[in-house]
Amino acid sequence: MKEYAEQLCVSEKVLGELVKQRTGKSTSEVIYDQIILEAKRLLLTGISTKETAYSLNFKDPAHFSKFFKSKVGCSPSEFGKDQD
Repeated sequence: MKEYAEQLCVSEKVLGELVKQRTGKSTSEVIYDQIILEAKRLLLTGISTKETAYSLNFKDPAHFSKFFKSKVGCSPSEFGKDQD
């Protein structure tokens, strides 16, 4: 969040308040939603979970898989299979 606030020349607090007003979600939730949206898009192109994780700047594919499952309710590999 700090990086986004700096790019927009506002404080993290102001960014958080603006995002909450506009979306009803926290800044973290909005960022996580976008990460999941992009992860799903990448997985649907057929690239591996590992490649998807690295594309989204996760240093550890296992951490990405855990994050994805916590947000989506299934693992990245299960998600890909469900879409066939």
